[in-house]
Amino acid sequence: MNILACFENRVRQDTTGNYLVNGLRSLGHHVDHILPEKIHTIVGGYDFYLRCDDGIKGYLWNENLRPSAYYCIDTHIETDWRIEMANRGRFDLVSVVHSQGLELPWGREVFFNPVGCDPDVHYVGLKDKLYDGCFIGNFHNNLAGPRVEMLDTFFKAAPNFFFGNRMFKEMTEKYAESKIVFNRSINGDLNMRSFEAMCSGSCLVTDRVPDLHKLGFIDKAHYFGYSSKEELNDITHMLLSQDSMRERVAKNGRQFVLEHHTYAKRMKTMLEKLPLRTGELCPH
Repeated sequence: MNILACFENRVRQDTTGNYLVNGLRSLGHHVDHILPEKIHTIVGGYDFYLRCDDGIKGYLWNENLRPSAYYCIDTHIETDWRIEMANRGRFDLVSVVHSQGLELPWGREVFFNPVGCDPDVHYVGLKDKLYDGCFIGNFHNNLAGPRVEMLDTFFKAAPNFFFGNRMFKEMTEKYAESKIVFNRSINGDLNMRSFEAMCSGSCLVTDRVPDLHKLGFIDKAHYFGYSSKEELNDITHMLLSQDSMRERVAKNGRQFVLEHHTYAKRMKTMLEKLPLRTGELCPH
């Protein structure tokens, strides 16, 4: 298929849209990219049009492009303008990456299609463990308080840690060099870090969120979950003292995300749901 993907990638180079494009190309499709402000200059010529949520509101979709899909991401943070985009754009498909987003008042059918990992980016091979723990991320909104508190607990339990901002394989290298990759959701969301950490081959420690269970992840088999500061402290100390258990779970987690949770599989799911025959397209 010839596919046109639309998203902003100048603000953040690691935007999810790039991973979706890589996933589609790995399935054998030809994919071109266009910025949102250019989408109304397109009059056709593609078999499928994909709008990937880039976190920037204000751009309206070209509803004349069919068949089309909207891969909607951060419904756990901002919802109103995303619902408006989905409805005004008259997309043939709309997916959300958090199952909680299914409960929003879309006024149309949506389906659950989470974020995932890119094996070509999120794995750099086995590395010597230079750090006990690692966290790569931000504290950028008024929901970050619990993350700060849990991260403080984690760093006290794993004082030899790496903390900073990295992207792509530089991020993955830090994960691979760490015995434990820490995660704390912002608002109960199953985020990219969870999949990327497991793909790196290191052990993920994360707060328990409902979508982990819904997607088949098993606590203490694919990752280690915590629900309190005390539990996080105990798990961290235990994992740093039991190398074989930690590495066994890390290996299982990596195998599971490679089998079930890559971006190629996310895009395969979307294409399988896509109404390709004209008679099946959503009416204007």
